Amino acid sequence: MSLKNFLCFFSLLSLLSGLDSAALAQSTASLSGTVTDASGAVVPNAAVTATNQGTGVASVTQVDNSGAYLFPALPIGMYRIEVSAANFQTAEISNLKLEVATSITQNVQLKVGEAREKIVITAEAALVDITTTSTGQVINDKTVQEIPLNGRHFTDLSLLTPGTMTPPANGFLSAPLRGQGSFGINTAGQREDTTQYKRAPLLE
Repeated sequence: MSLKNFLCFFSLLSLLSGLDSAALAQSTASLSGTVTDASGAVVPNAAVTATNQGTGVASVTQVDNSGAYLFPALPIGMYRIEVSAANFQTAEISNLKLEVATSITQNVQLKVGEAREKIVITAEAALVDITTTSTGQVINDKTVQEIPLNGRHFTDLSLLTPGTMTPPANGFLSAPLRGQGSFGINTAGQREDTTQYKRAPLLE
């Protein structure tokens, strides 16, 4: 293989690796929280297991000395969380939904007892995400398939996000044409020329 062909092959391999990393980042969510006992004291070294209820794949981490745990990149889906520590009952939280590009905080309180004893809790959706100042919304496939879109243009789905609207006719970009999508949108008070679109990978 000539040097030129080798460099071309290496560049292509690097590009594909970068695309894989970008796709992974766009289809994951982070999960974190603090583990405490009934008095509010942290429980270091507790084991935390996050199991995808759809695939059965489990990820394991350990609580640090400050009582915190972190799963930085879990594939999106519905999860079951188990937290166990010596001299404490095992806590299980089921139906915890992780959606794309979100950061979920799930704190856990353990009760004194034997590890074989288990407390089962059903997760509730957080009303406010206190981990970030950004705003966003996940529009699921059911909504995409069933909502009556005029012209079936994907950019019209952005108007379902709170704080998003079509710009005025004298805006920075050309006025949107209904049925052909909102070529420009204003989100959270920003100008329409600050909006960027990224294609997320298809999940099998």
